[in-house]
Amino acid sequence: MSPARIRRGACCLALLLLGSLGATASAQYRKGDPRYVKDPREVSDPRTVRDPRTVDRDPRALPSDQELFDHHLATDNVGELRVAMRENPWIVMKWIDGFCQRWLAIVDADGTPGEQRQAEVALLQEQGRLVARLADGAFGDTRFSLYVDGVFRWTPEQRTLYLERERLTQQGLDVSNGAITADDARRALTPLTQALEYARRLGDTPGMSSTLAAMGRVQWEGGYYREARATMGEAVRIGRQVRDYDAIWAALSMLYEGGMEHEEYGQAQRALRDQYLIARDSGAPGAAEQILVQLVELELYLDDRDRLAPPSVRTPGRPGREDPGQLGSAPR
Repeated sequence: MSPARIRRGACCLALLLLGSLGATASAQYRKGDPRYVKDPREVSDPRTVRDPRTVDRDPRALPSDQELFDHHLATDNVGELRVAMRENPWIVMKWIDGFCQRWLAIVDADGTPGEQRQAEVALLQEQGRLVARLADGAFGDTRFSLYVDGVFRWTPEQRTLYLERERLTQQGLDVSNGAITADDARRALTPLTQALEYARRLGDTPGMSSTLAAMGRVQWEGGYYREARATMGEAVRIGRQVRDYDAIWAALSMLYEGGMEHEEYGQAQRALRDQYLIARDSGAPGAAEQILVQLVELELYLDDRDRLAPPSVRTPGRPGREDPGQLGSAPR
């Protein structure tokens, strides 16, 4: 190797050593230099942390009716629970049915320890039978207890049949909601008819009324008005037995629309009157007032058809929901 190349290699090595020593010295220097110490005043902004005083719900808001039922049941306030049921008759069945639905969800569930599952099943049965008896006493009826006892006596085969009824009902609703033509809508009647038959075999009265309401809507959209009118009338009749609020309201809405469209004004009047009573009993003065206005307009028209035009069809909005007639999901 030539002397010139040796000198160049020595110079490069010297530069590398100096660089490494400089970096070490620089790091040690920064470590002791106060300019490189973190400023203790630099703290995270506490405003980015969720204020513990904030809540998801306005504390001034009143509990819902079903939450009120739950509260009275949890505090063993039987008298207040019975009063609350009388004041909110149209949600009692749905609340009671919730115990049955939770029972159905765990009684055949997989993976739950045996003792734990048995305790949960027993508690739901006890609570379901208790609130059903209270409802019977509040309304002078026995239908609530009969329904709850019937569900709790279902065999595994009957529970499987119930799940199949739920599946068929949802299938029918999906077909109906996706229908473009009347023929598409009519195809939804096949699964819904089978679901209705299963509900009858099970003695599932709420299932019968909700399925009938869905079938009536499908028949209406498929162009079978007279069949739809009969089906909706049956949905109202059966729904009244267990105060099935959703099914009755949807059926009455269709009966009102059909009566107006086909100039069967007596039917439209009866449907509006029933909806007015439901809205009033449900503590929904806004909906009741709207329906009352429609009733007055219709009666004025019937008194003077020669001079007045028929009132426009405005489907009464269900209290707490904007569009009562749409069927978008399985009833339960």
